[in-house]
Amino acid sequence: MQQNYNYPYGYNNSQQKPEKIKLAIKLLYISLIITFVHGVINLFQIKDGNTMIFSLLIFIFVLGMELVLIYFITKANNTARIIYTILMAVGTLFLLPALYYFSIPEIIYNIGFVGLNIFIIVLLFHPTSSNWFRMGRFNY
Repeated sequence: MQQNYNYPYGYNNSQQKPEKIKLAIKLLYISLIITFVHGVINLFQIKDGNTMIFSLLIFIFVLGMELVLIYFITKANNTARIIYTILMAVGTLFLLPALYYFSIPEIIYNIGFVGLNIFIIVLLFHPTSSNWFRMGRFNY
């Protein structure tokens, strides 16, 4: 087998995405859709106009940020993978104390959503995925 010294671990520009990355990207889009649906439901429950506008702005910002991160993750950008992981970790830390005030369906939803995101992060940091992200440094 001929060694490719331009890229680590024998990868090159024509290298296909690993199956773990393909699954992680699909799950990222599912997570985005879940975030969108949950956010719309929550927006319709707000009665105060000022609160709704503020919540709508935060909702748009979060969806936009998630879309940008997904885009860069699909382009093998390691920084996007790390930022996504940090944002999910911080979000989970803020969520845990708030679970006390949620209803049972909200608790189940949030635990499931956190579980989904932990699974996505595990897929993104799998050794095969990490090699693919290392290869991505050279695609610019």
